[in-house]
Amino acid sequence: LVYSTDLGRTMKSMDGGATWTSVYSRKEGAAYTSTGLDVTTDYGVHFDPFDAKRWFITYTDVGLFRSDDAGRTWVSSTAGVPRRLVNTTYWVEFDPEVRGRMWGAMSRTHDLPRDKMWRRAAPSSFEGCLFRSDDGGVNWRMAGDAITDGAPTHLLLDPSSPKDKRTLYAAVFGRGVYKSTDDGNTWTPKNKGIEGTEPFAWRLARTPSGVLYLVVSRRSNTIPGALYRSTDAAETWTRVTLPEGLIFPNGILIDAKDEKRFYIAAWPRATGIKGEGGGIWLTTDEGRTWKQIFSRDQHVYDVTGDPRNPNVLYASGFESSAWRSADRGATWARIPGYNFKWGHRVIADPFDAKQVFITTFGG
Repeated sequence: LVYSTDLGRTMKSMDGGATWTSVYSRKEGAAYTSTGLDVTTDYGVHFDPFDAKRWFITYTDVGLFRSDDAGRTWVSSTAGVPRRLVNTTYWVEFDPEVRGRMWGAMSRTHDLPRDKMWRRAAPSSFEGCLFRSDDGGVNWRMAGDAITDGAPTHLLLDPSSPKDKRTLYAAVFGRGVYKSTDDGNTWTPKNKGIEGTEPFAWRLARTPSGVLYLVVSRRSNTIPGALYRSTDAAETWTRVTLPEGLIFPNGILIDAKDEKRFYIAAWPRATGIKGEGGGIWLTTDEGRTWKQIFSRDQHVYDVTGDPRNPNVLYASGFESSAWRSADRGATWARIPGYNFKWGHRVIADPFDAKQVFITTFGG
């Protein structure tokens, strides 16, 4: 009996190495299912608004995966994406009114926003592209004259735009913000007011009234990240003053009941044993004043909400814990049973109020 592992697989031989079978997954028809021994990095779980059984996971290293049976089995969902860009899918965005139409942010550069990525290679060398699918993610094509340099990490659709002429925004790490007003056929940079020549645009958010927010990731302890606001559909941006000590914003969540109230998830600055300035911060006046409402985990990757109940918040980080608040962040309770070191994002199951998904940074 012999076991062998490599960068992604665990294999088993019962005949001294003459033949091998996998023990980390098993094939079921044309798809695969996990046995629970996973080492992949995933950013999100995304649910097709027209098909309750069609789910997607956005991955590093193995790209986008799709399930057509509510997560029981999975297949690669990158047909049409050039091989060099299959590595990472950071996000997918669905059209809320057109069945099968969706867009994806694919990149050759993985593991952002971890700073090891630009320590190894200049941001000018990052490569990625925006893609579109009209058959529910089965096949993809380049989204018009989509960006081919920089690493697109997030997509945002304006739901008030006409369904035959959607307005889309893309955060492109190392390039800033891009906008399309024609379903993603043409893209224009929209960086007026954003400081720096290679802005680490990471995440976007939009209020119901149309105000946009952009999270810019930190470059170093001396070149902090930033938060920007646009009230004119990304034509101009104004910097929002972050609280003193917060240099590494990661995620943003707009309160569903009050758009002046929003939350920022952050990693800490390097000081002391665990760092300082990380966790979750709250503003109730559009960023004029701030309050730290969670600090037990200093490396919070994102703060998310439950679409059924705006009082319920979730958070996960790099310190082996995941958290839930039932009172808009006033108090937090640890989610028992979850002890994985590198947490990314907690995602409420849209079909089961008692269940959540937690994505992780491999390991």
